[in-house]
Amino acid sequence: MRHGGRANLQALLHHAAHGVARRRGVKEVSSGYRWHNKHFARIARDLGLTPPRRATPVVGMTDCRLSDAEAARWDEVIALLDAAAGVQLEALVQSTATPRSPRSGSRFAVVCAECSPPRRLQITPFTFDQGPLLCGVCLTKFRPAPPAE
Repeated sequence: MRHGGRANLQALLHHAAHGVARRRGVKEVSSGYRWHNKHFARIARDLGLTPPRRATPVVGMTDCRLSDAEAARWDEVIALLDAAAGVQLEALVQSTATPRSPRSGSRFAVVCAECSPPRRLQITPFTFDQGPLLCGVCLTKFRPAPPAE
């Protein structure tokens, strides 16, 4: 999200090209889904991306870009994605006060209240202060566990 609306739209169109290929029954990748072939490039072009002139080693034609002209057609969507990214990043940066204890490096509990049952981890204040921890199941931010009663 931090790369902005245009990069997000470009990534969405890239993945849409994979979806179109699968729907059409076209094999657009090989080598463990790394190599993007000419069929992928053709579909990406149909969706408004500009494929590279030549395939690059290992990944082939994967680097399809959103041209300035095509981005202008999508400017409303790009603006909405930029706004959504700003809200998302602001929510991730906000943090609650870190519970501290007299023992340096001591651990405390964090929970994901969205999961049922709530997922619970023990982490150090240092780890907590580095940035948000997102639950791998529901993508919700872990919060310090409420104090035991």
